[in-house]
Amino acid sequence: MTSHPTSDSRVAARRVATYAVVVVVCLALAPWTAGLDWVGNAYIHTLHELAAVLLALGVAAIALLRFYSRKSDTFLLLGTAFLGVAFLDGYHAVQASSVVTTGPPWSWLASRLFLAGFLWWSAPRRLGSPDEARLDERRVYLLGGTVTLACFAFFTFTPLPSVFFPQLVLHRPAELLPAVFFLLAFVRHLRWGRWRQWAFEHWLMLALLCGLLGQVAFMPLSSRPFDTDSEAAHLAKNLSYLCVLAGLLGSMYSLFRKADESAAELGRINAKLQAEIDERAHAEAERDRFFDMSLELLCIAGMDGYFKQLNPAWEKVLGWTLAELKGRPYIELVHPDDRTATAAEGYRLRLGGGSLDFENRYLTQSGDYRWLSWRVVAAPDRGLIYAVARDIEEQKRIAQMKNDFVSVVSHELRTPLTSIRGSLGLIAGGVAGELPEKARSLVDIAAKNSERLVRLINDILDVEKIESGKMGFRFMPVELEPLLEQAIESTRAYAAGYGVELRIAAVAAGARVWADADRLLQVITNLISNAVKFSPRGGVVELATARGIGDVRVSVTDHGRGITPEFRARIFERFAQSDSSSTREKGGTGLGLSISRAIVERHHGRIGFTTEPG
Repeated sequence: MTSHPTSDSRVAARRVATYAVVVVVCLALAPWTAGLDWVGNAYIHTLHELAAVLLALGVAAIALLRFYSRKSDTFLLLGTAFLGVAFLDGYHAVQASSVVTTGPPWSWLASRLFLAGFLWWSAPRRLGSPDEARLDERRVYLLGGTVTLACFAFFTFTPLPSVFFPQLVLHRPAELLPAVFFLLAFVRHLRWGRWRQWAFEHWLMLALLCGLLGQVAFMPLSSRPFDTDSEAAHLAKNLSYLCVLAGLLGSMYSLFRKADESAAELGRINAKLQAEIDERAHAEAERDRFFDMSLELLCIAGMDGYFKQLNPAWEKVLGWTLAELKGRPYIELVHPDDRTATAAEGYRLRLGGGSLDFENRYLTQSGDYRWLSWRVVAAPDRGLIYAVARDIEEQKRIAQMKNDFVSVVSHELRTPLTSIRGSLGLIAGGVAGELPEKARSLVDIAAKNSERLVRLINDILDVEKIESGKMGFRFMPVELEPLLEQAIESTRAYAAGYGVELRIAAVAAGARVWADADRLLQVITNLISNAVKFSPRGGVVELATARGIGDVRVSVTDHGRGITPEFRARIFERFAQSDSSSTREKGGTGLGLSISRAIVERHHGRIGFTTEPG
């Protein structure tokens, strides 16, 4: 429930006004009742007390019911107090017939003192919440019963003097003793402050006021049994019981209403949860259907190294049953040469790594191995790994056939092409005699094409070496400035043919890297030749080096037309060439940048570009 300060203050003000009205009315009635000569009788008195007994029993029953529905010391003490008071009020009602003959009994005072004492004891002693149950209920019952029986025995068997002192202004001064405890209890509840928000506490405050005023404004002024002040005090007592009963009934009603609201809310929550459960069950059923229908190898594995769930595609690809695959650690199925790399990927996943892509070979039931390509993500909080595997055995076989074919063809073609290129060079040089102009032109064309074929074959062989891991690297400290100068010298004649100037724009003095000098020179030379081909005649290609944080950057800059946006994404792919006619005129195999990237990555470096078309 949301509480608003303004409304709370208004409620508190109205309740304070109610307390003030009760006090003023009782004090105003006191002189009036004292001046009346009306005197009741034992019958009326007995009716008062019987009503009080019934009210007290009702209060006790509801208070204890409230206590057992939600344990609280307040309701335990209240129920115990009114149980005892009901017994003492009943005893006081029985004594009514002997009041005229034996004198007024002290049982009235015992009942009031007993109730006032218990209400004072149950009142909160601090500003904290006393709603929790801290008292032993058996001890409270024992104490209440003991005090009740002690009062009964004392007033039954002990001869006592009259409670009236006619010579005093207050004819029954002993009545002020219960008033003190009523007042102390009222002050405690007032300081506690729950009467501002809690309706039951407000009614309890009214009951304390009625009890206090009955003991101060009426009963002390009573000069004889059954007079107006005495009967007014009895009415005030019954009214105080009614206030407590009203507060308890209101509290029970509020409790039941909250229970109904909670039950309704719980019903709504349960309905919502059931709908979510049904929706999730439906989604899981659909997921399982797709899981079973998928041609890909889907699996859920645990961080413990075992498969938890597999789809039927595994049986078709590997031949094992799903139970056999789940019954052994999945690392045992991995090819021995791939286990270290696979275990390393699993370790990365356990550390919270993102999605991973890798390949390995898996054992089939027939004893051979099949290549699988993996896409894996982990859920470390659940201890699970979700993966999709694809059978790429056929792709690997086709790729190997292609590589073998390219390798064989390249090796078989390079030797005769080298011989053809050398022979054409000798003929063009005049070894076989002076050639006619037309024949010389044809020989030059044949020499250039053979040179281009040799470069293509060399590039293909480099690609094959890189893919197979056979390209050797001799790493050593390499100083970059002499390497740039060597690259410029080796391509100066080529650049001159395009009318392009080569120069070093800036150098990081003393810059050295750990590299294979020949392979690094191959990369720089390739970048220079590309820059020259796409530079305008009369243009300049600039080389520069700059130090970074833990690395050195080598840049080759031309001033050509730039790289078109549609070509940028595939510029480092094999055989990638721009589709423009000008690019085709420049020639090239389309493998140079792909080879350069592979070499740079083997050096644990990066290669890229920046461009501005136009």
